[in-house]
Amino acid sequence: MEHIASPRIRTGFFIIADISGYTSFLTDTELGHAQEIIEEIIRLLLDHIQPPLKIVQLEGDAVFYYVPEEVLPEPERLLEHIEACYCDFVSVAGPGIILLHRLLKNGVTEKTGLRGYALMTNAYLDRIGMPSSITAHTETYEHIGEVRCGLHDLQAYEHKMRDVKRVYLERGDADYIYERILAASPELLWSFIIDPERRKLYQTIKELKPVRNSSGRMGIGAEFHCDHGAFTRVTQMLDWRPFHYMTNTTVQSFHKLPLKSPKAMVTFEFIPIDSGHTKISFRVRSLRRDWFTVQFLRRIGKRLFDKENEKDYNRLDEVLAKMQREDKSPDGYLPRTDH
Repeated sequence: MEHIASPRIRTGFFIIADISGYTSFLTDTELGHAQEIIEEIIRLLLDHIQPPLKIVQLEGDAVFYYVPEEVLPEPERLLEHIEACYCDFVSVAGPGIILLHRLLKNGVTEKTGLRGYALMTNAYLDRIGMPSSITAHTETYEHIGEVRCGLHDLQAYEHKMRDVKRVYLERGDADYIYERILAASPELLWSFIIDPERRKLYQTIKELKPVRNSSGRMGIGAEFHCDHGAFTRVTQMLDWRPFHYMTNTTVQSFHKLPLKSPKAMVTFEFIPIDSGHTKISFRVRSLRRDWFTVQFLRRIGKRLFDKENEKDYNRLDEVLAKMQREDKSPDGYLPRTDH
């Protein structure tokens, strides 16, 4: 008798980006070109849904998509994706799936007055902790019962990011620049810069400790403490624009020498090239501006940085190629999940 292997159960996260409320507003006000506006918003959402995110289907004025847990070691990236979608919007089958659709019919607006929000189940929030910006919320459904959730005010987040001072190192102000085109989306590359376990896949790091900011998030004010063996690098975030760019300050302390490197400002920028490629631009400026320090960074430091970056990003190229080879899931494949 031939043995038939049981299908592998996969876990992951499901998302529905729903603009039906906005569609109703456009229709009710009989705004001209409403259909073109709706189509443009749908295209904007689709542009944001890049690997490892995978589209299941369009559902009227909503997009249903998912990401397998195995390719998202740091689930907080998903919240940043939701925030980025909302900010751009302003500027221009199992029980889990059933619950997700039931949550579309919720009492959030009636109870809180919010119209721009992210409603997340505790199953997801348990994975990222409870950031201070999340408030507890409960919905009750027939045949399901009480569903405990977290509510994130996206309008407040968008207003906050609008008011935050941008810190962005221009090319002309940099002492060192390294750029490389990689076969990945900005969202995926962002995770390889931020997620500790992914960093270890291509960088020679003994230990990487993220220190969250006062809101319990990785973002402005958060830090990374990286032990590279011969030295420790402490990085503090100054600006954080998910999937576009991040800017930080960095200082290195050498283990066998009573020395610290001059503090530097660094901007990582993620520039989309096409649907499958992104240019990463790594720019450094010394904050100590004496002649010797600047010339050392621009001449000797450049050779050292180039050598280190070439090794790291060659390894990242290999990691990305391996991920692509091992991703055998056809479009539309729906992993089972309880999240």
